[in-house]
Amino acid sequence: MAAANTFLLNWLSFDLPIHLVNALNEPAAMFQDNQVLVDRWCGEAHFLATKIWDSLCQPKQRSGLEFRKFEDINRALMAKLAWDIAGNVEKPWAMAFRAKFSSWESFWFVRPRASNFAIWKGILQARKIILEGACTIIANGRDVNIWW
Repeated sequence: MAAANTFLLNWLSFDLPIHLVNALNEPAAMFQDNQVLVDRWCGEAHFLATKIWDSLCQPKQRSGLEFRKFEDINRALMAKLAWDIAGNVEKPWAMAFRAKFSSWESFWFVRPRASNFAIWKGILQARKIILEGACTIIANGRDVNIWW
C-alpha cells in the first residue's frame, strides 16, 4: 500500500503538472504554495509528517524517494527552452522568440526588459544554468581555430 501511495503522490504532484510548469514561468511564491500542498498531502483528514520533505527529495542511495521540487523542475525546463534558443534550433517557437526578443543581438547578451513576457525572463535567467554545464567539443580537430 505504501508503494502505491508513493507512486500516486509522485504522479499527481510531479508528472501531471510538469506540462503546465513547462509552459509557464511561475513566481517562486507559487512554487512554495504548491510545495506546501504536496508537503501536507497524506490522503487522510489528519496530517502527520514522519519524514522531512527534503529527505524524501534525496536520491534512493541516500534513503530518499527521488521526489523533485517544483522550483527545480521549472529551472530545468527553462534551461531546456534556453538551450533550444541558444543552439539556433529550427523550432517554430524558438524562431519566433529569437525574432521578437533577440533579433538585434546575440541571445547571450540580451538583457531582460520590464515589458518582456515572464517566460522570456525565465529563459534569460536559465542562461546561467547552461553556462555552468557548457563546454566546447573539438571533435577531430581539423576545423579548430585556437586564436578564436
